[in-house]
Order: sequence, then structure tokens, then C-alpha cells
Amino acid sequence: MSKHEDFISNHAAGVRLNIKVRPGARAGHDAPKIVPVPGGRHALEIAVTARAERGKANHAIIALLAQRLGLTRSNFSMVAGATARYKIVEISGEAETIRRRICAWLAATAPSSTTNQPT
Repeated sequence: MSKHEDFISNHAAGVRLNIKVRPGARAGHDAPKIVPVPGGRHALEIAVTARAERGKANHAIIALLAQRLGLTRSNFSMVAGATARYKIVEISGEAETIRRRICAWLAATAPSSTTNQPT
């Protein structure tokens, strides 16, 4: 994980993620990144194409997380921020496994420093 691991914390049944949502993003611009948030903490910023209306963006966030982390939607619950840009999502399961999957997802979507390097 990065030096800004405060976007994820353990809880009794798994982990909690601090998330900043960017609804209405263009397709193909969904690479997650860690961003600072008010209060000196960090959040995992996730872009989704769904609009922030009638819960569409919330459903898209859960679907994206479930797909990327190899879990079912029933593993996820939004515990804070249902109508806000900043949210807290609980993910039930073994905390260390979930952390490893999040780390792998972030690493796989991070800009590569070897792009356009000769092989």
C-alpha cells in the first residue's frame, strides 16, 4: 500500500474505505487514486460514469468495487455519505485479503514509469 494508508481501516467484519466519488466521468477514466480530503486524511477517489441521481453512482461504486476486488455486492454496505461525494463503505471479509486486493488494484491501475521504455 502507499504511505497514505489512512483511507482504509479495519473494522469488526472486514475493512472500511473512505471514498471520494467522481460521478459522471467519461468512460475509461476510472483509475482509482488516493487523494487528500479535508481534515488531513486521504480517500480513495473513484470515478464512475453513472450520474449522482437516485443512487445510481452509489450502485456503480459498489458494482465496481465488487468486480475489481473479486467479491459479491453483498460484501459491501455504504455506512456514511449516501448522498455526499465523500462516503464510507464497509467491506465484509478477511481484512488482510481485502487490503491485498485493493493494493493489487491500485498497483495495476497506477501510471507506469516504464511506459515507452525500450525492452
